[in-house]
Order: sequence, then structure tokens, then C-alpha cells
Amino acid sequence: MKNVQTPRLLSNLYRDMRDRRLLLPAIALAVALIVVPVLLSRSSSSTPPPAPAAARGGEAATEPAVLAEQVGVTDYRRRLDQLETKDPFRRHFTGLPKSAKLKTTSSSATSSTATGVTSTSDLSSSSTSGGSISGSSTVSASTTSTTSSGSGSGNSTGSASSKPASRTLYAFRVSVAVGPAGDLTDRDSVKRTAYLPGKNRPLVSFIGVTEDTKHAIFAVSNDVSSVRGEGSCFPKRSTCNFLELKAGDKASLDYAPEGDRTYNLKLREIKLVPIAEPHGGASNKSGSQPLLGPDG
Repeated sequence: MKNVQTPRLLSNLYRDMRDRRLLLPAIALAVALIVVPVLLSRSSSSTPPPAPAAARGGEAATEPAVLAEQVGVTDYRRRLDQLETKDPFRRHFTGLPKSAKLKTTSSSATSSTATGVTSTSDLSSSSTSGGSISGSSTVSASTTSTTSSGSGSGNSTGSASSKPASRTLYAFRVSVAVGPAGDLTDRDSVKRTAYLPGKNRPLVSFIGVTEDTKHAIFAVSNDVSSVRGEGSCFPKRSTCNFLELKAGDKASLDYAPEGDRTYNLKLREIKLVPIAEPHGGASNKSGSQPLLGPDG
């Protein structure tokens, strides 16, 4: 028996626990692991199970296992009452307040020296119906005074009357000298689309001026075999469909139906002249008419 040696692992564990003063706690823990289950098993076996409660009129079967407590803060209506005024779908303004006032500014057309006129109308929400506003206003000016009454539809009466301003239309005209060589005829205020030298010999037709208003443009007839002299031809000199001349330029045109007889065209002047106003009350439709006249 003296030769029996303790395993080295147990010896090292014993020394280590002794040095750390954990030997007694370890022994107590080992004893507790054995004693506590034994005591618990004895106490459970000695205590009889409680008798089930008798059902009273079937109420035990219907009673819930967990009772729900009614808390006041769960009512969403009470919590959202303070946010009622911030509802974006609620109509906050249903009419004009009684203290609202409308100020309009107009001008008097009875005299060129009349000053601006200001009228004030008191409006209330009870006087509005179907989008129209009714009331009375008093208009005063430095040279005349007018009292008018009407409704929001714009109808009014007064002694002042105005005459629509007249318009003046302008059109471009050209002055030329045209005809056979040595026999030129002066033509003044030639209108747009007019034939030169005439309808019987339509060599060219005046169609307008360039943007800088310094050159006149003529459409050249297909009966003209060639164009010589000054000015510019478009698209080119050999195929001259349009002839551009400035004041003082002279061009020679050969007319094929008369055996290439030569006619001269000299531009003397480009001018902008007033023309008669169109018929049919065009003064009331100034926005639909061009700045230049119908033949300008």
C-alpha cells in the first residue's frame, strides 16, 4: 500500500487549489451537488398535488387564461384630438372674413391729364354667390368725377367715352426705270408682285426687300435667257431665278420670246410708304394684322 502513488494530475490539482485557497469551496460545491437533488426529490414526493377546482356553472371553461387590461391611452381618438387642426384634407377657409377689403386701381380715359383712380369696395362672405361679387364703388379723378354701380361681371355706366386709336400701315415700294435699251420708262411706287415692264412682257416681278432694306429682290421669268450687268443672281448667273439690286444698280435681261431682245432694269430707290388701312374695321384686330401692309 505504501507503493501506491497518487496520479500526478491529481497532485498538481490539489496543490494548485490549496495555494489558491479554493480547496474548501470545491469540497462544499461537490457536497451540494449531491445533497440538493436528494432533498428536492424528497420534498416533491411528500407534498400531495392540489385538488382541481370544481367548475361552477361552466364559467371556468369560458374564462380566458390572461385578462386584458383596458388602458385609456390606447384610444386613438383621444391621442389624435390635438392634431385635428393640422388635418391637410380639412377645409379651413370657407369664405372671406367680414373685415376683408378689395382695392382696385384704374385710369380715367376722359382726358389726357386725368390721374390714376382708386376705388375701394367692402366685401363680405355673405355677398358672394356663384363666383360673382356685387357692390358699389365711387370713382374720382382730378379732372372729372364719375359715380357708377355694377356687379362683378364687369358691367358699368359712365359719361366718359374713348375713341380707339387709329393705325397706320406701311409697305415697301420701289422706283425703277425699265424698258428696251435707249427707251427706259420710269415707274414710281411699284407694288409687290407687280410685273415689269408690264403684264404683256413679264420679265421680272418685284417680290420684296432684304432684311437690311438696302436691296430689292426680283423674281426672274423663265422666258429670260440671260442676265447681265450689275446686281446678284441666285442661285447663279447662268441660272438666275432671283435678281438682287441695290439703289443705282442696272441689269440687262434678254427676252427669248422676242428673239433675245435686251431690256434694261435700273433700280432708283427703295422706300417705305404709308398705305390705306384695310376695310372691315381692322383697327379692332391689330393683333391679327402684320406690321406691314397686305402688299408690302
